[in-house]
Amino acid sequence: MMEIKAAIHDYLAQCSNIKKLEPLTLKAYTGDLKQFYEFAGLKASLVPQLDKALVLSYIEEISKKYTAKSLKRKIASIKAFFNYLEFEDLIVVTPFRKIRFTVKEPKRLPKALSLFDMEKLLSFLYSEPRAKKILIRNRAVFELMFATGIRVSELCNIRLSDINFEAQVLSIKGKGNKERLSVVSNPYVISALQNYLSIRPNNNSPFFL
Repeated sequence: MMEIKAAIHDYLAQCSNIKKLEPLTLKAYTGDLKQFYEFAGLKASLVPQLDKALVLSYIEEISKKYTAKSLKRKIASIKAFFNYLEFEDLIVVTPFRKIRFTVKEPKRLPKALSLFDMEKLLSFLYSEPRAKKILIRNRAVFELMFATGIRVSELCNIRLSDINFEAQVLSIKGKGNKERLSVVSNPYVISALQNYLSIRPNNNSPFFL
């Protein structure tokens, strides 16, 4: 019967030499399995002794110490190791086949750019006095994004017919093809859009090419 330490050594060697895992991934696997070995060593020394009860007690132990993101990675590392043990016939069946758990990560609000960062970006976009076409387009893209809060996917779907320069209104098609109107009256935004329009091919394909 193989010892747990030897099995972990062989598994990590396979991850490195055969699977060719990235160094950072291999480092994470090594740390996670070392932690598992230190816990399992208090109750077992041989691979066949790694049963469902031991795995559950380990998950319960690390659940008290780590955030959801770290916990999910650590459990995934151990699960991959047990899949290896089963594949190599070192155990009959991995205990994870009868372990069900869900690690819920807290929802985080997206981070918004600060006014300073927005001004710095726009300053860079306008720093070139004789701008190339792609820079003129990018000015219009960012001016419109900052002015309306439009999603990137929505911006990519804008067509020429969606922009009414006279009324200063933009028709935006969102999720489920739902349409909403956004007022675009800022003179800098209007100017950026019209400058881009002057160099853009005259067709109704997506507005931003």
